Amino acid sequence: AGSTDPAPADRAGTAGMRTAGRQRTRRGALGACQLGDVSGNCIFDVNDVNFLLIYLAERELGALSTVLSTITALHAAQPHTFSNLDADHDGAVNERDASFLNRINVGLLRFVERAQIEPVAASGACRLTLSAQVYSKGDVPATDGNSTRIFFDVSGDAALEAALQDSVGLAAAGSFVVAASSSSSS
Repeated sequence: AGSTDPAPADRAGTAGMRTAGRQRTRRGALGACQLGDVSGNCIFDVNDVNFLLIYLAERELGALSTVLSTITALHAAQPHTFSNLDADHDGAVNERDASFLNRINVGLLRFVERAQIEPVAASGACRLTLSAQVYSKGDVPATDGNSTRIFFDVSGDAALEAALQDSVGLAAAGSFVVAASSSSSS
């Protein structure tokens, strides 16, 4: 007699969705589902890494099972799950996003959100402000400057480089270091 148990890919791919109703959904510190939640249960954990890997495999292989259509329906119902797929914010959903989420899950990296540039005003103080909000797993603000580093890659002409050199030590939070970029060589 045949088994009615779904295929392994179906079990693994939809497990987060089936259990979402039974699990207590937890909101992140940002008031919404936690950053990195791609499975729809509002909690970011290793299951989201697995979910993303299954999504990538299904997308690449042309949806050999019903998992991709189930995931697509989830994305329509919970749009944050779709936007969270591009975890590293590079504009592409790929294996690097799964690696990025896995490294956040184990505490090696942080989520970087709301990166902003406040341009120097034409009049007033000559101040360029670069900011970003950084969170650990569970949307915990990363406040320990000894274990969290953010790098902003700013490029420009020689005048900008000189102005940045003169600005060393003027950081409002953290530290400010000017370094030559390996990509700036001609």
